[in-house]
Amino acid sequence: MNKNSPNKKIDRRQEIVRQNQNPIRKKLFVFFLFLSITIVSLIIAYFYYQNYVGPSRSLAVRIGDVEYTRGDIVKLLQAKQKQVEMLGGNFKTGKEIFESLNTVVEAEIIVKISSQYGITSSDEEIDANIRNIFSPKNSEKTEDAIQIEREFQERYNAFLNEIQLSEKEFRNEIKKNILRDKFRKYITENIPTTADQVRLHRIALANTDEIEIIKGKYYDLVKDSLDPEILRAAFKGIVREFSKSSPENLRKGGDLGWIPQGIYDIYDPTIFALDIGKLSPEIPNYDNDQQIFIFMVSEKESNRELDPEDFEIIKNNTLQNFLNEERKNHDVYSILNKDIYQWIIDELKLTKEVTPTPSS
Repeated sequence: MNKNSPNKKIDRRQEIVRQNQNPIRKKLFVFFLFLSITIVSLIIAYFYYQNYVGPSRSLAVRIGDVEYTRGDIVKLLQAKQKQVEMLGGNFKTGKEIFESLNTVVEAEIIVKISSQYGITSSDEEIDANIRNIFSPKNSEKTEDAIQIEREFQERYNAFLNEIQLSEKEFRNEIKKNILRDKFRKYITENIPTTADQVRLHRIALANTDEIEIIKGKYYDLVKDSLDPEILRAAFKGIVREFSKSSPENLRKGGDLGWIPQGIYDIYDPTIFALDIGKLSPEIPNYDNDQQIFIFMVSEKESNRELDPEDFEIIKNNTLQNFLNEERKNHDVYSILNKDIYQWIIDELKLTKEVTPTPSS
């Protein structure tokens, strides 16, 4: 066949066309490959931001012009957890998480109003507080002061590194603790050390229990007696037979001891309206919706000296009531729902499972 035949010329033209198309195809391939990689990268980045970066920057608490993100709350919880462990305490994770937002709000309110009451915190007080936490314990007076200082600095710096708080941030938290303690003392300094009290008894029952039969058995035992010993013995009998309470409460026969107002605050209207020896109406157990409480008072006494533990509870309640009222004077936003709770748990890298009862 002739080399210059028409068919040969057509083949050459087609080859030229194919060669011209290859770079275009290559460019299109590279473009779509780059586009695919970009889309995948954006998707990965989006999910990373949504799951890790975004939540940590989300607003958790605002008090006026002061804002805390979820990440800020986690850092504060980590710092408290480490500090509690250093002091040999037990960090109650679930409780601490639910109280964390409220604690932050109250601390900022105290900072804002403390000057009105002449309450301050000096650098020297902050230094002393920090040294009390991190200085080596049980040091002999003759121990080398340089060695003590070295150990203090090592423990303090290691703590700051572990919780990822700057020294300024940690000192600020110590300052808030000092202000709260001083404010608590100021608010509660005039609380009397005596109060009207009752000798209180309580039985926990299931909602399905035969309440009238249980009450009838108690009244059959006491009849018309107002003798405290007879009343206590009769109540102990029904507690040990019917109560759904803890082993410790069963051992005590439902005897809660001498109680002033403000210890079982939510039940006070019922408790302090009771006549001696009479059983209260069934009251819901606000910590367990499957239970009810029935109370009985075996004795009453006016101006009885407060137990030190009860006195501390009353002080705490007095401060809390004050802060609850003061909170109304401030622009406060806070949120803690189930998803946020679980996110905080994950960030704290807890190994044990905690079952929350979250509030929106």
